[in-house]
Amino acid sequence: MTTNKEKRRLDLIIGRNIHLERCKRNVTVEELGDALGLTISHVRLIEKGERGATATSLWKLSKFFKKPIDSFFTPSSTDEDLKPSENEVADDVSRKKIESLVSCVEGPSLGLIVHMVKGVIGMNASTESKK
Repeated sequence: MTTNKEKRRLDLIIGRNIHLERCKRNVTVEELGDALGLTISHVRLIEKGERGATATSLWKLSKFFKKPIDSFFTPSSTDEDLKPSENEVADDVSRKKIESLVSCVEGPSLGLIVHMVKGVIGMNASTESKK
């Protein structure tokens, strides 16, 4: 499940990559908007990360710039502020491990695992607040 923070980070990365590519190729916002079938203001919102690019827009961008779609998802070296912190990466790994474990368990054991996880989360939260 994607959090709002993760979605915002992704929108910013995609927007910055679109903006960098557009500027590198000396394409105006108006020209890009025409190619995508979007208004100038919509393109600007996407470039600022305030509006997410749709799958269709990303496909059109890929064709327009002759670049693979996944190139818009890769943070550039100037995106240090958008890279996840070590804690966020650890939290994501822990969440995936828990989701994997829970998906294999059924019945009463599932309730026990959920209770244990809540206990661990509560312990971590109280440890963090003492720091």
